[in-house]
Amino acid sequence: MSDGTDAPHTAYRAALIAAAPYIAFMLVVPLAAHWMFSRLGFNPTDDGFVLAYARRMLDGQIPHRDFIAIHLAGSGLVHMPFVAFGGNRTYLISRLFVWIELAWTALAWTLIGRTMLSLRRNAAAEICIALIAFAFSAHYFPVMAWHTIDGLFFAACGILLCLQPRIAARLAGYFLIGVAVLCKQSYIFMAPAAVLLLGHGRERRAWIAVAVPGFVYAAVVTAGGGFRDAVLQLTAQTGLGETGFLKYYWEYATGWGMLFGYLAMRLLNGAGDIGNNEKYAAVGGIAAVLLASSFALAQGQVLNATAFGLFGMTAGAMLYFPFEKSRRDAGGRFGALSALAMWCASLSIGYNTPALACGFAAVYLLLMVSKAPVVWPRPLIRLAIPGLALVSGITLFEFYVAREQYVYLEQPASKLTYSLDGVFPGADGILTDKNTYAFLVDLDDAVHEAGGRYAILPDLAGYWAAAPQANPLPTDWAQWFELATPELLARVTQTVVADRGRLTVIVQKVRAASLARGFLPLGDSEYYAAAAFVRHHLTKVGETKFFELYR
Repeated sequence: MSDGTDAPHTAYRAALIAAAPYIAFMLVVPLAAHWMFSRLGFNPTDDGFVLAYARRMLDGQIPHRDFIAIHLAGSGLVHMPFVAFGGNRTYLISRLFVWIELAWTALAWTLIGRTMLSLRRNAAAEICIALIAFAFSAHYFPVMAWHTIDGLFFAACGILLCLQPRIAARLAGYFLIGVAVLCKQSYIFMAPAAVLLLGHGRERRAWIAVAVPGFVYAAVVTAGGGFRDAVLQLTAQTGLGETGFLKYYWEYATGWGMLFGYLAMRLLNGAGDIGNNEKYAAVGGIAAVLLASSFALAQGQVLNATAFGLFGMTAGAMLYFPFEKSRRDAGGRFGALSALAMWCASLSIGYNTPALACGFAAVYLLLMVSKAPVVWPRPLIRLAIPGLALVSGITLFEFYVAREQYVYLEQPASKLTYSLDGVFPGADGILTDKNTYAFLVDLDDAVHEAGGRYAILPDLAGYWAAAPQANPLPTDWAQWFELATPELLARVTQTVVADRGRLTVIVQKVRAASLARGFLPLGDSEYYAAAAFVRHHLTKVGETKFFELYR
């Protein structure tokens, strides 16, 4: 007879076996994506922008006081280790972490749904669903450190912990949801909603835990003398009505998606005269939408109709429950969390779409199908997992096509044959196209010609992540949306004037965002007001093919 001493080892072994598929997912998916795609493309606009934030904080600068940050600077803190230790391969190492974030967010959201909906564990189905979610959310977005991705990652981690029975895990979860807000302030809508939707609205400790990261951030910035600057910068953009509401109104797919999602849930969960044939039709419709979305992925059509349509389906399906079931129904609460996460991710000027979280819609819809009271014939039950695996396989293939064809502001992958080894700080191992390579080689020449202290306008934010010197200007990306008020623009121009004679300002002649298409003149657009100021108020002292030098 056993004395019971083997029981803990047996339980540990069983837990490890149960977790093996999920561990394999987290090992294989990010590493495979990194190996296939991370080396592809570099565009010197916003690529590396967050890493430049991180470099500033490593140098001891306080956000808002020492440099302009219209976002809360949490993402800079997250990516500091990659800047600190990445060296010449800062970008490649950072991109691997981003793939880990994307993969874990997709898997975590699947596990959140299974837990909230009280579904029986089915590792094969969950891995297939997570793969679909990963492909949809990652789509062809540039694999770079980014506020939205960080926020979704921490929100998913936090919500998953909040579903655990132990109070310590729940408090840690709410703290992480608060950290998501520090990565992107639009997630401030997610924080209180999560407390309420997860059923902890009466727990004072939950509210405190979710608020602690924000209070700590405010305290640090205030102690450093940057409170007034923080208020000025964080309120610079005021387009919530346009980005958060009008954009959804203008996208026709949102309304049609809501209607379809509501009807699908009504057919799947309805009783009375709704028979299995109607339920089969609803399942087939959802499957058809997901397959169509997969094909849209390969056609570069995710950002608008596809993403907004998937959001609409999630919102419509979620609304079925408070209207016809119960406000407390898990299907409604999980749908609300999914739709809210998609909406928060879409609040952006440059990427005003729920695409970075549209995988959440796939998770929600597929899990709701598995929860629905549908009587399936035995042959179809046997085909459920193979069918789901087929859909995930098709989606991954379309994802591969998209990543090869639609490289962010670059030419297709087949034309990325120029290595940035030794050309751009921290970008060893990255491949780019002929035009971008020529532009960055010329930048290196301009930097050598400048000598001494220099600044670069208006793009090339990522240059400063691993540059040999710190950026002397209070902004890394002098575009209109970073300098959205006269006060912020004046802070940059006043720094230039104060350092006149001691600072060489390198100004682009061509637009970095258009390099894949050719060398288009930068011009004096209001989008590049800081660059225009330098050209009109400083003296030109030299030039290269693509840059001018002013002092």
